[in-house]
Amino acid sequence: MTPMLGILFLCIVATTIAGNNCYWNGQEYDDGDMILHKDTSPCKEFKCVNGVVELTHYMCPACPVGRKAIQLSWECCPRCFNRK
Repeated sequence: MTPMLGILFLCIVATTIAGNNCYWNGQEYDDGDMILHKDTSPCKEFKCVNGVVELTHYMCPACPVGRKAIQLSWECCPRCFNRK
């Protein structure tokens, strides 16, 4: 079960010299590579797609009524627990 309601795709600046590789922050990435960025939250993923670095930002649903959200630093969306 995935806790995501939707995905928003945005393109960010990248340079393509040849083929489908991406060049970002002075590094070359192959088509399909995930790009790790030190300042990225767990809700964002950067990926090289056909010569363009794409940013995927995940949108999290709200917890149902009567449940409490707990945010873990390494996860994008909070987990919903029963209130006690």
